[in-house]
Amino acid sequence: MMNRAAVRMRRRMMMKGFNNARHFLHSDCVTEQKTVVLQKQENEGFGFVLRGAK
Repeated sequence: MMNRAAVRMRRRMMMKGFNNARHFLHSDCVTEQKTVVLQKQENEGFGFVLRGAK
């Protein structure tokens, strides 16, 4: 059973026309897990945008 992130990625791939999305394995994309810490100053917000590869 795939986790939710893998299911979302598979759906996105299918929407973009990847016919082989059904052969997608979550283990194909995850190489290692990392922890990210977001830092901000008092006078700024979290104004970032996450984008996928084009």
